[in-house]
Amino acid sequence: MKKILLRALFILISMNASTLCAQNTYPEDSIRRREPLPEFTVAVQPLVLINGGLRFDFEKRLHHPNHWLQLGITGYFLPQISSGENKTYIIGIEEEEIKGLKGAGINGGYKICLPSVSKSLYVMGSLSYTLSRVKYMEFGYHPFIEDGMKFYEYSAIMQTQTFNKIGANAIFGFQSSLEKKFLIDFYAGLGYVHSFYNASKAHFDESMFSYGYRGVTLVGGIRLGFAF
Repeated sequence: MKKILLRALFILISMNASTLCAQNTYPEDSIRRREPLPEFTVAVQPLVLINGGLRFDFEKRLHHPNHWLQLGITGYFLPQISSGENKTYIIGIEEEEIKGLKGAGINGGYKICLPSVSKSLYVMGSLSYTLSRVKYMEFGYHPFIEDGMKFYEYSAIMQTQTFNKIGANAIFGFQSSLEKKFLIDFYAGLGYVHSFYNASKAHFDESMFSYGYRGVTLVGGIRLGFAF
């Protein structure tokens, strides 16, 4: 039953995928007379919620009907949990435990549709920057003053680690505009990220999707929104 539903969804998308990319090599004015094409898309990427964030994408068609510019804006926020509470947020593929999160990111991409290959296929190159401030508990020896004397106590205290991550991605995707207005976009690819942080604190680099990861990474997601 699940395979039948997925196959039906794929067929439905394929049947309605002709509204975002021009399907021939006629001049732009001729293309627009044949079938009006959307000029903008606005979409959300729900899978970013796995890392405590939410991303919104905005796209603008350029003079060439199959070329687009994309701007992505991401916000991260998880309210801080008190150090005295035995609770944490479990985020990411590696289920990392944190006490709070604030951050923001920006992404810019250049997309080219490939109607000669498939009416819904595209490739895109993008650059990104993300700032994240992660709250977490860490055990260690911490100084305190009592009766004018300095002592050290081994205990857990709240720490903050700041990550500045830059990245570059090469992506291919499959997009459609159902009923000429509802956007569905599946994409995947490879990228490279490098995160800058204080090496004396927790690195959070357990997986390629972690805040502190450095190296080649997989890229993928789903975009849901509107084309107009």
